[in-house]
Amino acid sequence: MLSVLNLGNNTLYDTFPVWLGKLPELNVLILQANSFYGPIKFKKDHFPVLGVLDIASNNFSGQLPNEFFRAPQLRSLKINGNKLEGKLPRSLANCRKLEVLDLGKNMIQDIFPFWLMKLPSLKVLVLRANRFYGPINFSDKNAFPMLNILDLASNNFSGELSDGFFQSLKALRMVTAGGKARPDYIGDGYYQDSVTIVVKGLEIRYDKILTIFSSLDLSDNSFFGRIPEEIPNLKSLKVLNLSYNSFLGPIPLALGNLTELESLDLSQNKLSGRFRYSLQASLSLQF
Repeated sequence: MLSVLNLGNNTLYDTFPVWLGKLPELNVLILQANSFYGPIKFKKDHFPVLGVLDIASNNFSGQLPNEFFRAPQLRSLKINGNKLEGKLPRSLANCRKLEVLDLGKNMIQDIFPFWLMKLPSLKVLVLRANRFYGPINFSDKNAFPMLNILDLASNNFSGELSDGFFQSLKALRMVTAGGKARPDYIGDGYYQDSVTIVVKGLEIRYDKILTIFSSLDLSDNSFFGRIPEEIPNLKSLKVLNLSYNSFLGPIPLALGNLTELESLDLSQNKLSGRFRYSLQASLSLQF
């Protein structure tokens, strides 16, 4: 029985192959970087054991169907780089095994999906370059327990960021012994997850995602107010990007506590006062 189907990086031109859902053992379906088009249609009870769906960089359009996300085994969903619109289906919360969710570079218009916070295994959440809007205020200390990579850049989020939001990012508050531990990646033998991180304005693709890699990108939104005091407690951060917002006031001296930080971008804000930064933190830092 066919369990892995990889058709990525071709010039295939067709609608979504819903008939593949009849394959009872299909676990990995990769259609990324083709010319598939039209709405994504699913039928009930199709794709019963699907664990990976990568349909990034195509021309899929329309709204995402609720039926699409009734896949209890789904571990990785990458639909970035399409023309999808509308709201995110709340049924995504049924995918309790989801580790990677990349919705970047679409036209999805919705508020921040707070209802994803209960997914116990979610490690990567990318909402970059959509039309998400509104404030991000919650203080559930049990939210996003495993989230290491959060990319909300280039949306219409606004308002002041609460300390509770950063307190909920538990995985970013813990420093792991990355130099001593054996490298571990998100994925399995059939499919290695990848992610694109923007550093100093350049898109850097990581073909494999180390489980100890952490990044927070809130750039190009409409956040304002002071940089929250809780950010320096995200001690495992490697990349922090708050550029192109309206943050004001001084740069918190406590940012120097982020000794794992390799890239910090605070450009294009309304920050003021003297610039002071810990020498210890800046030894490996790129501004």
